[in-house]
Amino acid sequence: QAVDWAQAELALVLSAAAAEALAGLGEDYDSSTLPSQLAQLCGALPQLPLTSAPAPWACLLEAAAAELLSALDTWIVPSRFSPRSAEGRILLAFAFGLAASQHASSSSVDALTVVISNLAQPLASAGEAAVETFRMLQELCLGAGGLPPHLRERLVRGAIGPLLSQLPEQQLNPAIETFVAPLRATLPPACSITAWTPDKVAAARLLFHCLAAPQVTNCEVQLQWLSTHWPWLEAAVASPGSHEQAVDGACFLLTAVLSQARTATVVPEVLRRTVPLLAAATAGRGSASALSALASLVRMFRGGGTDATLAEVFAVHAVGTARQLLDGGEESVAQLPA
Repeated sequence: QAVDWAQAELALVLSAAAAEALAGLGEDYDSSTLPSQLAQLCGALPQLPLTSAPAPWACLLEAAAAELLSALDTWIVPSRFSPRSAEGRILLAFAFGLAASQHASSSSVDALTVVISNLAQPLASAGEAAVETFRMLQELCLGAGGLPPHLRERLVRGAIGPLLSQLPEQQLNPAIETFVAPLRATLPPACSITAWTPDKVAAARLLFHCLAAPQVTNCEVQLQWLSTHWPWLEAAVASPGSHEQAVDGACFLLTAVLSQARTATVVPEVLRRTVPLLAAATAGRGSASALSALASLVRMFRGGGTDATLAEVFAVHAVGTARQLLDGGEESVAQLPA
């Protein structure tokens, strides 16, 4: 029987709108119950013959299906889609198929992040299902597929981070190494001193986002990652030819880790290395990302607080940076964060 592709797309679009409207009712609606029509459509999604749809319907249907999955966020829960159940495995496979498609878009990646983040807790301990999920995420983020760099970063933040966060500490290091080791191999710190190609910038940003993504109870774990990857951070921030997007990624990692580890005993030493690095990038190359990170650290740690030597480090570099920016005229002043 011939498929009416226009009607199929319309059904998906209207269903997504209905799901969003129901989810938006909040306490006025029993979100534990998925309406029967939406439940039937959700169950039928993986059976959509997307690969046989002619142009432009394949692209349109995949986008509409992804939007529907995201709209069903409230109802995609382990009790309904356990990763060990047939329903859960089918849903995961369908979401991965959308993200791996040649038509993949931000909607496709968002749908996959909804599914994985919502099922992250049972999925992380689901044995072979967890191993296969990590393998497919690694292929999407590090493989030669078609996802552009910004969507790979979104996948790291929205799917890989939540999944890694559910792992026990003894499994976390080996798991994150499967993502960051290939990135380190493509970006030796010595090479970062030369011109930054788009591939190097993308690899550096993905490396930093991978390290920042997990929410770890023991902040010492991420501080150790920070120490291990300091040469890459330093290369991204301090290299004379460094790209601003690489600096932005490094600063994102620094502020993310330090904000979660304010009371750790090693943090003052980390700050003594970080503050001069950011100040030099701001004053020497006019890096807006470094300046914003420096300002964040000043606020975060109250300019060094009661640690006199750390307060002096903050004061010397903050004042010196401000003076150089002010001496640079109106264009330099415009870099100052609001």
